[in-house]
Amino acid sequence: PVLDNSNTVLISIGKNPVYVLTDTYISAYNRQHPGSQNEGMAPFVPLAPDAKLDGKDLVLADGIFVALSDVAATSKVLSLMVLRKKPFDIRLGSDMTFGDLNEDPAILIGAYNNPWTLSMIANQRYVFSARADILDRSNPKKQWSPNADSTEDYAIVSRVLNSKTGKPILIAAGITGAGTRAAVGFITDPQAISTLAKSLPKGWEKKNIEVVLHASVTNGVPIAPDVVATYCW
Repeated sequence: PVLDNSNTVLISIGKNPVYVLTDTYISAYNRQHPGSQNEGMAPFVPLAPDAKLDGKDLVLADGIFVALSDVAATSKVLSLMVLRKKPFDIRLGSDMTFGDLNEDPAILIGAYNNPWTLSMIANQRYVFSARADILDRSNPKKQWSPNADSTEDYAIVSRVLNSKTGKPILIAAGITGAGTRAAVGFITDPQAISTLAKSLPKGWEKKNIEVVLHASVTNGVPIAPDVVATYCW
C-alpha cells in the first residue's frame, strides 16, 4: 500500500541527541595549547581524565547526528524506492508534522530516537515500553528484551493501512540499532515477506499487520531475523 500510493513516500528517521563543546571552550583550549588545532577537521579536544566541564561548555547539536544503524537501514529502504521508481522525501522525526502524515504515506525507521514511531505504535498490541523492551499489551506479562551482551535484539514491523493520519504507515524499528537494521532487512526481503504471508490469516492483504522479530547480532550486525509473534486486525 505504501509503494502503490501515488504520493511521495515520507521516510522518517530518528535523530540522536549529542552534546558538543562550545566554540568558546574550543577557542580557549586552542589558545592554551598552541599547535593543537586540526585545521579543516571537526574540532577535537583531547580532554584529560580529570578535566571538568560546566553546562555552559556544552551545547546540544540538534538535528545533526544520526546513528550508523539508522543510516544502514535507511539505505535499504532507499534502494527499494529507487528500484520501484518511487519518489521519496527523507525527514528527521522532528522535521515532520502530523499534517505531513495526513498528506503522504510514511515509513518510520527507528524507535526510541524517533518520536513518531512511539506515537503511532502506542495503541497497537505490541509496543516499545519505557524499559527498553517490547511489551504485549494484551498480555503484559509477555515481553521481549535484548540480552546484556547485545548479541540479540528484538524489533517490531507494523503496517497500518488507514492510520490515524488517514494514510498508510509502515514502521520498522528495533529496541537497539541492530534490531532496526533487522526490521528493515526483513521488510525489504521478498523471501522473508513471502514466508510471512503464508503464516498470516486469510485476507491479510487488506488488514493491518504487526510482527515481532528476533535477531541474533554479531559485531552490531543482525543475522536474518525470525518471527516470534504476529497480529492482524
